[in-house]
Amino acid sequence: MITLRQFGVQFNANFLSSVRNRTALFFNLISPLLFFLIFGFIFKGQGGASAAEYLLPGVIVASQLSSALYGGAAVLVTWRERGVFQRIQATPMSVWQLILARVLTQVIVSIMQALITIAVGALVFGTTLASGGLGWDLLFIVLGALMFQMLGQLIAARVKRVETANIVVNVLFLPLLFFTDLYIPLAIMPTWIQNIGKVLPPYLVVDLLRSAISTGKPPANALAEVIGVGLYFIVALVISARIFSFK
Repeated sequence: MITLRQFGVQFNANFLSSVRNRTALFFNLISPLLFFLIFGFIFKGQGGASAAEYLLPGVIVASQLSSALYGGAAVLVTWRERGVFQRIQATPMSVWQLILARVLTQVIVSIMQALITIAVGALVFGTTLASGGLGWDLLFIVLGALMFQMLGQLIAARVKRVETANIVVNVLFLPLLFFTDLYIPLAIMPTWIQNIGKVLPPYLVVDLLRSAISTGKPPANALAEVIGVGLYFIVALVISARIFSFK
């Protein structure tokens, strides 16, 4: 039975590894912030702070998505390729405790990313959070981070090579980034893309978060979207647990 202290040591090691990884830092934080600044300045003359306020939730969700795919799935596949999971089985700590420490680390990193993004929006574009919305903001940020991290675990459940994981991640990342209302309004897309985009995980999270940031309360269809996020989390958890490969 692993002690809380041992788990804390593993969590601390994961956290330090995440914040010191320059590649992961770029994809998880710098890249989304660059999109925020570029699109924010492009539309600043047209929409002012309102354009930046539209982009702000999308940047937060994009950071979460990037963290789950590049900082979650790819790292777990690297561990499998290097035999980390097999070595862990010979220690008091189980593989699932190792993965849990990784997931909690990434969730905390996602919250830090969101706070930095909100600060950049306020300093550069004058964006503000709606009165009373901070509690909903944090709730939806945490829900989104947990769900995306579990999707990352699902991708990593059986992939055995980093090269394969990178291909899968890149194939998924761009469509989820641009066809789910994060940076580009879904309303200007073809109808068939809108129909698909509205049921994808990033759209569900960004719609919840965008309403909380702009109005201070969840959208009218919040219950359905929260259930959708929960279903993605549960399905990913069940499938990844069943198909997970230790080598």
